[in-house]
Formats: sequence, C-alpha cells, structure tokens
Amino acid sequence: MKIKHLERILSTCFVLLLLGLVYLQIVEGERYRKQSDENIIRLVPISAPRGSISDRHGVVLADHRLTFDVAIVPQETENLAALIEKLSELTHADKEILLSTYSRNVSTPFMPATVLEDIEKETAIMLEERRDLPGTMILITSRRHYSYGSDTVHLLGVISEIPPKELKRLRPYGYAFKDLLGQGGIEESFDNYLRGTGGGTQLKVNSKGYKVATLGYRPATKGKDLTLTVDIRLQRFIHSLFDGKKGAACVMHPETGEILALVSSPSFNPNEDFSTFLHAEEKPFLNRVTQGRYPPGSTFKLVVATMALEEGKITPDTSFRCSGLFQLGDSEFKCWRERGHGEQHLIEAIRHSCNIYFYRTALLGGAELLASYAKLFGFGKRTQLELPYEAAGLVPTPFWKRFVIRERWYPGDTVNFAIGQGYLSVTPLQLLRMASVIAADGKLVEPYVVKQIGSLEVKGGRYHLLPISEETLSVIRQGMIEAVNTPDGTGQYAAVEGFEIAGKTGTAQNAQGEDHGWFIAFAPADNPVVVAGIIVEFAEHGSRVAPLVNNVIARHLLGDDYQEGAYQVELPADSAPASVPIIPVPRERPN
Repeated sequence: MKIKHLERILSTCFVLLLLGLVYLQIVEGERYRKQSDENIIRLVPISAPRGSISDRHGVVLADHRLTFDVAIVPQETENLAALIEKLSELTHADKEILLSTYSRNVSTPFMPATVLEDIEKETAIMLEERRDLPGTMILITSRRHYSYGSDTVHLLGVISEIPPKELKRLRPYGYAFKDLLGQGGIEESFDNYLRGTGGGTQLKVNSKGYKVATLGYRPATKGKDLTLTVDIRLQRFIHSLFDGKKGAACVMHPETGEILALVSSPSFNPNEDFSTFLHAEEKPFLNRVTQGRYPPGSTFKLVVATMALEEGKITPDTSFRCSGLFQLGDSEFKCWRERGHGEQHLIEAIRHSCNIYFYRTALLGGAELLASYAKLFGFGKRTQLELPYEAAGLVPTPFWKRFVIRERWYPGDTVNFAIGQGYLSVTPLQLLRMASVIAADGKLVEPYVVKQIGSLEVKGGRYHLLPISEETLSVIRQGMIEAVNTPDGTGQYAAVEGFEIAGKTGTAQNAQGEDHGWFIAFAPADNPVVVAGIIVEFAEHGSRVAPLVNNVIARHLLGDDYQEGAYQVELPADSAPASVPIIPVPRERPN
C-alpha cells in the first residue's frame, strides 16, 4: 500500500516537472530566448599598475601611465571587416595594421582583443559614445614609462607580453595569457614584486554592447615600489661621455657594495619600438657591465703582484731589468715600451705597467698559484648582482686547458696570463670588485643595486675578508697612486688636483680590431668612497680611457661643484685619445 502511494507521488512530481518544462520552452521560450540574445556577460580586465622604480634620491626612473586602447570582442562582432574599416576611418589608422594587430591579440571569443594602443583621450571618448561599433570597447590600461630612456635601459630592463613558450612554465606562478613580463634588468629580476595583481569588472550588456548592469568588480593591486642604490645624475653623466661608443662603466662604493652607476653602451630607448635593434651588429641589448667578457689586460698585474708578495716570491724591493724584450725558450715576449723601462722594483713596475717585470714574477709563482689568486679576487664566478644573465668569465688552469683545449700548458701561457691576456676573461663588474678589494682593505664586497622593496630596507654591505696582508695592499695602493699622480705614470691623465686618485690602466687584445682600453680607479686614495671601472672598446690602450674615469670620479666627489666643460685636458699629440672624446678635466677642486 505504501509503495503505491509513493509511486503516485513520484508520478505527480514527474508530471509537474514535465508541465513546467513545456511552459518554459513553449509558452515562455521566445521571451527567454530574446533576453538571452540581447544580454551578454562581458569581462573587462583591469591591468595592475607596476610598481615604480626610483634612484637613491627618490627620482622616479620607471613608472606607469594610464592609456586608452581600442579592443574588439570577437563573439559580439558580426562583420569584422566592416568594423575594422569603420575604425580605420575614425582613428586614421591603417586597416591592415588594425587587422594584423587583432589577429595577433585574439585569444578566445569572449576576451577583448586589442587592435589599437595608446590613443588620445578625445578619440577614446568619441569611440565610446558611438552606437554603430558593435563589439568595440575602450580598455583603460597601465603602460610602463621610463623617465630617462636609453640612459637606464640596461639597468632597468623592459617589459613585454609573455612569450607562448614561457607561459607554460609561468602559469603555476599566477601568470596568464597576455600578462606582461620583465625582460632583462631589474624588471625581470624583481618582476614578482613589481607586477602587482590584475582586477576586472563583470558587466551585463545587451546585444548592441550597451551596459545594462555591473555584476561584479575586483580592483587591481599595484606592485611594490623599488628604490635603487644608483644616482641618476651620475648615471646620465657617464652615459653622455660614451656618446654611443661601445663600452661599459660601473661605479660602486668600495665598502658597502652599493652600485652608484651602471652604464652599457650602445643603448636604445625602451619607450619606443625597439624590435628593430634585436639583431643589430652593435648589440645594444647586451649589458656589457655584467655580460661582456674581456681580457683584463694590465689591470690583472695587480693580482700577480698580490700573489707574489703574499707567497714570498718577491718583496717590494725586488727588481728586474726591462730591456723591452723577454726571451723564454725560443719565444720572445715584448714590453709595451720598445726601449724598455730599465731596472724596476715593484711599485715602479705598477706605475709604468712594465710587462717584463710581471712576466718574470708570474713565472716565479706558476699558473696554478696565479689562478688560485685570480679566483680569490672573484674572477671566474658571478658576483650575484641582482641582474639576470650575468657572465662568470673564465680563469684558465693547466687542467682546464688539457680538458677543454686538449693541449698542455706552456710557460708562454703563464707569461700571457701575467698581463691579463690569453684565455683569461672577466666582466667589467668583476674587475671593479678587484679594485674595491685594494681600496677597502681586502674586503671583497657583494655588489647590490636594490636598496628598498616597498617599505622593506634591503640589507647590504656583505663582504668576504680576503687573506691579504695590509702590507701587500699598501704596496699595491702606492703603485696605483703613482700610476696616476706622477708625470711618467700610465694613468697620469686621470689626475685631478685637489684629491688623490689611485688607478691602473689596461689594454685588452682584440682579434676583431683595435685593442680595448681599461681603466680602474678609486678615490680619495687615503680614504676611498668611490671605485670606478670603465672599458672602451677599440680605444687602443688604457691611457685613452683615463680622462673618462677622471671625470666620473670628479663628478661624483664634487657633486654640484663639478664644472663640466670648464677645463681642457692637455694630452700630447701622439697619445691623445682617438676613439674616445677628450673630456674636460677640473684641475682644481672648488672651495
């Protein structure tokens, strides 16, 4: 009996459900179909403003600005060709470009595909008010702007849409199709902090695209702001000195490791379309400070001197005679000065950059010992600066040559090693750190460029104290001081009256043309607060780079008192820089 009652109840429910479906589909079907056709849910994304990037004084280097983009929603567009034609007439944009941009940006039927970027506000208002552009919408987006363009691009990097190959790897980290991703520099290394979180609005629109109601809203969250250690005034000044010539410069506080300027040349403007530079012969995308690998030339003689003094192979008073030619077996190795330097002790050899003195010194220690000191100074490994793709360089050893080149190590390799040639390669940043060791009493600092993330202060000043005696460092410092501040020193054109600069020249052999010129220096010599390293490609020799370092250090130490263009460098005609400009040098420090 109970089963029959249950069957009747279930049968009644089924009949009622069936009647309800008939009513909805037949009686009310047309009304609901019309509502469905005329009302569409539209998702309007809101891009998150990236965090700003500022220099050490709070000057904004990279920020965002609001722009207006024209987009088309595919599922709401019946005649794409006619719509593109109409947009072309209204915006005066080439319709072929509009169509190709749409094809590149279209993803799903319900997601807006951008066809025109960064239009004028008046144009955006005009398009928004028109009623004959079905499926068209105006997106308010946040676009990156770099205040100093090419002056800072290698330091900051750029941003672009995530490449399809990268998207699969980055999806687990919250990245989605069409998201922007930092490429190079600070933008890439700190992308997770800078990018923020996107938002969006869920709208109900009718078949003509008119808004009916707002169904939901999630605001975008701005990324964290970054403060860097660099001084934009010094950064721009150094970049102007290169004037498009190839090379790199880096300036740092020797005690703290704060990067005060980081310049790579040639450069490009990240605010413009830089795709045409991707395959340029000049390689403007290469950050030569951290990725350029060069032989250090005679700057490496400071490492040779450290090795020989610390290992007891020589004393500061040890002297060797330089006749201009050094015989090693059947091979001859020359000094850069053809007639030689005569009898030289260590400080004189540093001052004159005498090749033969360091040939003989290196042979006393041998290649293995020399390589171990090169590594002690940080060569052959990355400095861990917060910029991507840093090169490690190479410190060769007899084992390395046997394993990689498949040849034995010869005494001639040690001789080349002694003057920073042969297989040895370093980055300008690594060479800067080597100079900072001598300036900072044996401290090998860890360079850094980000000072603050949001409200969080980044702790810097980390260093490794190298096992080098103060006596050794004092002798090398004296040699560097005399190299700049004596009339016969190779770095004499870096001298500035008023404060003492210690420096060292270097010439890097280049198989593609003229040799590259190095100069490393720190100042004031008795209490260094700045260390600088510059390489100019094809400068022929390091003394041609000395005037640039002179000006960089003077600009930093003198600040607003520096008088650009007020003085003239006096160089002999046979040694005046040909590949770099003759830079004005202040001869007196203003009171």
